[in-house]
Amino acid sequence: MTTIPNFGDERLVQRMSAGYSDRYTPEFWGFFNSDVRPRLGANPTIVDIGCGPGLLLRDMARYLAPAKLVGIDNSESMLDTARSL
Repeated sequence: MTTIPNFGDERLVQRMSAGYSDRYTPEFWGFFNSDVRPRLGANPTIVDIGCGPGLLLRDMARYLAPAKLVGIDNSESMLDTARSL
């Protein structure tokens, strides 16, 4: 497996977290609620491959309870942060 220097360090977690609101805006969540959520069914399973610090899954949990949400990432720092949410 190829590793990327500093890939799992705390600075990357901070950068990913800091840019989250730029990627997942109120417009995104409006679209999600109006166009995506109705198509998912009552108890969907959502898998986020490359979940990073888990912020997207955290927010999806607010809209999709009682969905099963699974986050996968190859960075232990990212997964540690996701588990703490």
